[in-house]
Amino acid sequence: MSNFKVGQKVVCIDDSKQGGINIINLVPLIKGEIYTITEFVECDYGYIGITTKEQGCMYFYNGKIAGNKIERFRPLDHAFADEVEAMIKEQVKQDELINI
Repeated sequence: MSNFKVGQKVVCIDDSKQGGINIINLVPLIKGEIYTITEFVECDYGYIGITTKEQGCMYFYNGKIAGNKIERFRPLDHAFADEVEAMIKEQVKQDELINI
């Protein structure tokens, strides 16, 4: 299936052409936003989708749970986030030294 797992944080990389009128309670994805995987679902259109905590429960009119295509996401890059955090901390530290 994929290397994704329930509870994992992922980033939306494709928010184009989402479910439209076929989905009840549609909460559109936003490219660049972080989502938490809640489950994997088998969708009517022949793919395994994922549901997210941030979108809540969305349904097709036939009552089946609607999931997002896995291709719409990539894993959250923790190494990159850690590097950015370290750079920010270093900048704050330098700013504090200058203001003394």
